[in-house]
Amino acid sequence: MRWWSKTYSYSLDESDAEKLPQFVAKIKGKLPIKEKTGCLVTEIPLGIAILRYQDAILKPEATENKIAYAVMGLEALYLKVEEREELSRRLAQRVAKLLSFCGEKPIKVYNLVKEAYEIRSNFVHGSPLQNKKPQEVKKILDSIIEYLRKSIIIFIQLQEEKEKLLSLIDNALLEKHAEDRLQNLIKGFR
Repeated sequence: MRWWSKTYSYSLDESDAEKLPQFVAKIKGKLPIKEKTGCLVTEIPLGIAILRYQDAILKPEATENKIAYAVMGLEALYLKVEEREELSRRLAQRVAKLLSFCGEKPIKVYNLVKEAYEIRSNFVHGSPLQNKKPQEVKKILDSIIEYLRKSIIIFIQLQEEKEKLLSLIDNALLEKHAEDRLQNLIKGFR
């Protein structure tokens, strides 16, 4: 149950042939890469999220550990440094709201992120995974990795100050004007 050999892959078709080089050109200069070494900058949230994404998809680890990596990647992007309370709810709400502009169903995202956060917490604190079938855990992992992938792409392109962006997401949960501003930010690169 614990080891999965599935490699995550994303297919491309002929319609992507023109779009892919444009996307690469657009995003290349926005990646958090050190100029001299070409290494990922891991001192910033986006770099940490990319590193955790790589860990989740590439390391031969237990499924729970892969979920923990993916959740940590989401935490790097969606949680503020000073936040200490209600982390799973805040994380789930922010991910759900932002990804709702990418066609994801917010309540589904919210529930899956909460569930993944619980698995991550139990795993980190040494509690065994209970009452979950291997197929359920694998589906959670696949969804969380996809949410992290989409989030990384969004955050790379937005190039917004993290605190400002998270405040906008929070406000978008409560007021239409903020929701429209957030949607307009994301609309440009879908």
